[in-house]
Amino acid sequence: MLILFADKERSEKVDRSGFNKIGYVTQSRQVIFPFGNRVIRKDLPDIEKFPHTLRSLPGPLEPNNVEKFFLENHLTLDLFNLGVSFIARRDAAYFSHPIKLPRLEPIDKHSRTERWVALKAIVTKADLLFTFDSRSVFSKVIAMVDDKGPWSHCASCTGEGTVIEAIASSVCERAIDIYADPKYRLGLYRPTSPLPESHKAIQREHFVQFQRSQIGKPYSYRKAAITGLRKVLGLRPSDIRLTPNELAIRPELRLISYV
Repeated sequence: MLILFADKERSEKVDRSGFNKIGYVTQSRQVIFPFGNRVIRKDLPDIEKFPHTLRSLPGPLEPNNVEKFFLENHLTLDLFNLGVSFIARRDAAYFSHPIKLPRLEPIDKHSRTERWVALKAIVTKADLLFTFDSRSVFSKVIAMVDDKGPWSHCASCTGEGTVIEAIASSVCERAIDIYADPKYRLGLYRPTSPLPESHKAIQREHFVQFQRSQIGKPYSYRKAAITGLRKVLGLRPSDIRLTPNELAIRPELRLISYV
């Protein structure tokens, strides 16, 4: 269920309902809610000390899927707010694949290899491959600035054993097998569409053609710097490109597999 309450964090103004916060109440009676630019967790009795009201989840939603969404994702502020908005819309489809930003637990080399082979076997044209380089300081800084999310980079899959991506030198196309290295953590996301399969195939082909038209263009350090500064300062929204962890949570993308 959801809880609306009024706490003492006056950076969040009390609205006409008399409350300034909304939280999700887990089955273990903990409340997950935004505090500043973070998402935190407190025991329900601690929140019930404030003026509050409880709201049941709308009927169409599957409670176990919603619970998994709030407990098993790396919950950024943006992802939390998306979840609440889709509860308000009674959108059960959004929670049918509840993991959007996975928590990347340590993984042994054998399991990593098995999961890489399984992921590679299901890659198709226009999938997006999100990555994190566990040995790269640069990758760690990007992920930290980007809501401390799991990803620091995104590549487009051609479905032909290659990916198209912007690296330090320029936009290029190279073998997907570069990501077989165990230092990489990976998430495979697939665009969703209500169109017939024939139309989706055309869309995917156009997407790959567009990506290939960008090959050779230089990496925009200026845009990357502006995007990073926006995240550090908490400036939202922006007409600058989405960061990896902002892109990964968009409703039109579905997490298919991760390593």
